[in-house]
Amino acid sequence: MKIYNKLYIEDLKRFVGQENLKEFNNRVLLITGATGLIGSYLIDALLLNKDLNVKIFAVVRNLEKAQERFLEYRNDNRLSFVEQDLSKSFTFQERVDYIFHLASYSDAQNYARYPVETMTINFCGLLNLLEYAKKINNVKVFFASSSEIYGTSGKPMVEENMGEVNPIDIRSCYNEAKRASETLCISFLHEYNVKVFIGRFCRIYGPTMKIEDSKALSQFLMSAVKNEDISLKSSGEQRYSYLYVSDAVSGMLKIMFEGVAGEAYNISEDEDILSLKEIATLVAEQGNVEVKFVNKTNEEKVGYSRAKNAVLISDKLKKLGWISKIKLEDGIKRTIKSLRDKIIE
Repeated sequence: MKIYNKLYIEDLKRFVGQENLKEFNNRVLLITGATGLIGSYLIDALLLNKDLNVKIFAVVRNLEKAQERFLEYRNDNRLSFVEQDLSKSFTFQERVDYIFHLASYSDAQNYARYPVETMTINFCGLLNLLEYAKKINNVKVFFASSSEIYGTSGKPMVEENMGEVNPIDIRSCYNEAKRASETLCISFLHEYNVKVFIGRFCRIYGPTMKIEDSKALSQFLMSAVKNEDISLKSSGEQRYSYLYVSDAVSGMLKIMFEGVAGEAYNISEDEDILSLKEIATLVAEQGNVEVKFVNKTNEEKVGYSRAKNAVLISDKLKKLGWISKIKLEDGIKRTIKSLRDKIIE
């Protein structure tokens, strides 16, 4: 599958032209979750600019897959891989300026199959990174949190909302891992003065999504890409906020550069709020396919979100000057076309 098709390159160039990435010039970055939806887009955007003198250490669990994903940069010495299972330990000697902890299972299938690993890659992985970070002066750490920390309260998801999560529900392996990890961030700031910044992502999508991703929107998009009817496995009344991957990365960088350490910021587009049925219908229209209602498997019932009204309000981030650039309909169209081109090519 060809990763760097024309549409994706154009997308990256647009992003690079709009963002101030000079902050990373002559800097060293450590990125976990490097082959994931957000991490891979960030790396591609940074390395697209040949004049940017940046050094990136990408922490991966599978070196072969990572090398395949970033084959385009096999001769670019600005990118190096660190093959380690971060949830177990982290041995690293280089000094870095920025750390982005983006590694996590983030889909229903893995929550159901690997609840322990879902928790440990978030909390234990973060703990190992923060232990490393506290030995370095002036390093800045970004932790990728989630709207899932708000749980099922149904209240508007503003940063002051404490959330409502059932700790003995298997599905809470993800929610509670993110919640505990946020507290760990604040603890390291308080006790060791490690500058940690927290971004709570809504539901992110885009051309860097993995083909095997089992999140509902990812499944809808892959069905459209393959010209197959979309399977909606509920009445579809659940309402969520959605955001294109380039805007998610933009929000993350705004928090890292201009946010306040120890505070959390929602990353979402307030206007792009649809029910699951509405987003399925939108994807179907863009992909010229139909929506069919089917039953969930038992595994899917375990892994699917319990939230019915997961609407993320991003006023706090917007006060920093951030605005989203890609509206939902355009983002869906871009994603389907880009993924179709990848598979065809």
